[in-house]
Amino acid sequence: MLARISQHMGLKAATRCPVRAQASRALPAVTYHGMVDKSMFDMQFKHILLQFPESLTSTSTSFANGSPFILKLVEHYEEDLFHDISENAVLASGTMHKNEDAVQINLDIQECSLVWLSEKSIISAKTEVSSEVTTLDDKNWPFSSKATMVINGLSSEGIPAYIELSMEAKRVGESQASQKEKYVLSPKTQTELAQEKAGVYPSGATAPFITEGILSKL
Repeated sequence: MLARISQHMGLKAATRCPVRAQASRALPAVTYHGMVDKSMFDMQFKHILLQFPESLTSTSTSFANGSPFILKLVEHYEEDLFHDISENAVLASGTMHKNEDAVQINLDIQECSLVWLSEKSIISAKTEVSSEVTTLDDKNWPFSSKATMVINGLSSEGIPAYIELSMEAKRVGESQASQKEKYVLSPKTQTELAQEKAGVYPSGATAPFITEGILSKL
């Protein structure tokens, strides 16, 4: 099943790499997290991690034109009919550019890779996992090449209290039209990220990730 997904997404050269090892790409000073519930008949929970490799301060220079960012998307999907569960993690990077009004900041995504695939079936009671890091063709990115963010307030540490992130996005590995998504991101520690759940079912019960603590391992 994972092989079919990889073929469908048009993946390029792959390198096998444990999830934890991917953290060596950057050691961001701050991680902002937010999620949206896109569930209808199927359950679909999408988590965004926005990281800034350069240390943040309360000055405008922290978000100067050309400053780098790392964007990570983790999607948890549960089919209503067959109850198969899948999780995908995508890592993107690029640079920031301010609008003329200096309120909205554009995020220009330049590279995007699939870094984690897992699938669990209640029929076979088996979990398939792929930790190959593979570059995605831009036409197979799960979001558009441009996103925008607005910084709101400052915390006691002098960093943004929360960030509003807007982007055009679609489900990982699918070809349907993108839809506008908005995330409210707040700063989180690695411990807090490790404790995050995939989402909440209509019954009120929490939906666990297939890979426990995955948000803290990317």
